Amino acid sequence: MEFRIAAAEDVDALTQNRMDFVAEIRPPDDPESFRRVTHAYLKEHLNDGTLVAYLYVEDGAILSSCMLCISQVMPMRSAPNGKIGLLINVYTAPSHRRRGLARSLVGMMLDHARELGLTKVELEATEDGYPVYRSLGFTVSERHMERRL
Repeated sequence: MEFRIAAAEDVDALTQNRMDFVAEIRPPDDPESFRRVTHAYLKEHLNDGTLVAYLYVEDGAILSSCMLCISQVMPMRSAPNGKIGLLINVYTAPSHRRRGLARSLVGMMLDHARELGLTKVELEATEDGYPVYRSLGFTVSERHMERRL
């Protein structure tokens, strides 16, 4: 068992891990198309400076994961250097939940994000994840709004 950053050889298993995650949250209308674009995205962007995945692996299987999408935006008060992160796909296999794996991975991600010079990490929390994120120092912004197009 090990906590580590995903490598190129993890793309197939990471794709399946993401499919498991989205199936629980909100299954895509066309799962095979979603799988193809997810695999292509991971293959192209994993560890290219815009996407890092953090894994907990046992016997070669990914049992918990989270991903950090990194963006460069106009500098702002909450991100003076303009480097921000979006935490996505925090997922633990049902058989391994409530063991602190996701908490450990998000902590690992936060440490790495600081090393990369990020000053802000955002996320959308599920009801189950909300207490974990709050305990790790995430706060709810009253000003955060979005509009889907």
